[in-house]
Amino acid sequence: MTIDSVLSRDLPAMTEAVGRAEARTSVPVTSRVDGRVAEVDFKERKPVHRGQFLVRMDSATLDVQRRQAEGWSRAIRRNSPT
Repeated sequence: MTIDSVLSRDLPAMTEAVGRAEARTSVPVTSRVDGRVAEVDFKERKPVHRGQFLVRMDSATLDVQRRQAEGWSRAIRRNSPT
């Protein structure tokens, strides 16, 4: 048996291991409309919160479709008997 004195020191914070890491919580993220992403509003590996915008969609295609629908609606009202 040997006796040694106790040392106080910092331990390395790095650990090597084999395996895989999984998030404690994950949620599916889906879009209500098809389109292109215009801007990403979150940082990778940073927490996100309920209600936070994650991405902003490019609305150009939807704007065109809305204007077309408004035009068709006006045309139908003009041509329908009152």
